Amino acid sequence: MKKILSIVLIFAVCLSLIATPVFAQITYENKQPAQPEEPAGAEDSVDFDMPVSEAEIANARMTFNLVANYIAEFDAAQLYADLSEIVNFSDSFDFWKDDMTADLKNLIFGELKASLPTLDSSTFLEDAIRESLSSEEGKSSLASAGIKQIGDNAFDLMGFMTMTVEGNAYIYSDATGKVIQKLSLAAGPDPDSVYINFETNADPDQPLVIEAIAHIGDDKITVSGKEDGATEFEPQFEIDFSEKNLVSIIGLKDEKKMTVQFIPENYQISITTPGPNDEIGEPVEEQVSVVEINPENKSFGLTVNGEELLTVYFYPEEKEITLVSPGLADATAGLGGSGGESLTFKFDDETMSLDVVSGESPLAELVFSQENSAIDLSISAGEMGMMSGISLRVDAAANNVVFVFMGMEMFNLTLDTEAETISIASVDMETQSKTTEVLTLEDLAKMLRNQVGVEAGIVE
Repeated sequence: MKKILSIVLIFAVCLSLIATPVFAQITYENKQPAQPEEPAGAEDSVDFDMPVSEAEIANARMTFNLVANYIAEFDAAQLYADLSEIVNFSDSFDFWKDDMTADLKNLIFGELKASLPTLDSSTFLEDAIRESLSSEEGKSSLASAGIKQIGDNAFDLMGFMTMTVEGNAYIYSDATGKVIQKLSLAAGPDPDSVYINFETNADPDQPLVIEAIAHIGDDKITVSGKEDGATEFEPQFEIDFSEKNLVSIIGLKDEKKMTVQFIPENYQISITTPGPNDEIGEPVEEQVSVVEINPENKSFGLTVNGEELLTVYFYPEEKEITLVSPGLADATAGLGGSGGESLTFKFDDETMSLDVVSGESPLAELVFSQENSAIDLSISAGEMGMMSGISLRVDAAANNVVFVFMGMEMFNLTLDTEAETISIASVDMETQSKTTEVLTLEDLAKMLRNQVGVEAGIVE
């Protein structure tokens, strides 16, 4: 039971990210008529005359505070240390076991199934969260996932939304406290089932409510939902764990199957995804993606339908990482590199620098200067060699960031945390003239209107 409690919060965060598209497939088919085409450039326009809403101001303040925190906590040496740690990422590759699905099956069909009757309690999830966070293991899991506890049963999810656990429900809210999503769990109609209710107001014009029942059998989970307008639950898909190292998700109406197969002897995970139907209703060829996580040669690779897309090799002793991909050839040639299919990132702890190399051709160098509280950049200028004199300087005491190009201060940003304003001084490259602009939270909110991520989180 403790294992369930230690992951229930992280599981809830994951649900907040995937619930809408996954649950929507159970009962909802988009049958909206085609939208009229927008005039060219409309998607890039911003209506600065429209009044700013409370939610937009809240999101602007959240963005302002995020930038202020980055400036206040800027530490060039620590930034280099954190970045260079990526070379040790391959240390986590040695997780392979003979049976990769055994632990998950024990958790679902053993501990979780046995705990389903406790969902009759109206405060099961809320109690489980509190018990989980009473242990050091639970607190550590929370911190490592970037989740900040802001109340007894409330959590900040990376600054973008908050999650509150009330009774047997996870409630997700925007910066103003307005509910965006709610996921509720309850005991199902039989002892081995759980009732799931999902509501979202992310689109105020189309609120969505989805109900489902998950029945946990011996090695299979059957998920039932309601079709549009239906009153009865009907089986929609089945998740099958009956075979070793294989998880299958089968549509019970169209019989399409998605599989996740673990191949420990090759350090591979093969994911097969059925293709959609074409215009005449025939299924399109399925897609097979293979992820290789190899602890022997410390590499991570991705292949799709037999075509190698990317392989990353880690060299912790040399403090280097090499990326190999056919798509890099044109990119490296355009940047003055060798035009090869690889890029190598070389870290030097003594100089706190990062070199980016294509073959034998240097493309860029980043130097993290603790003395100047800056990041200095040199980039390839082709036959002219490396061009330096580019830097980003941060003054935490003054809440100030300056971008310098060839000795000229091109951009200067200063935050006034009390007045919540941003002063931006910039230079026009053609006229060499400098302009200064002061932005309020309202100005920032208007600028953010064109950002899809922000608009998705606003509920009017």
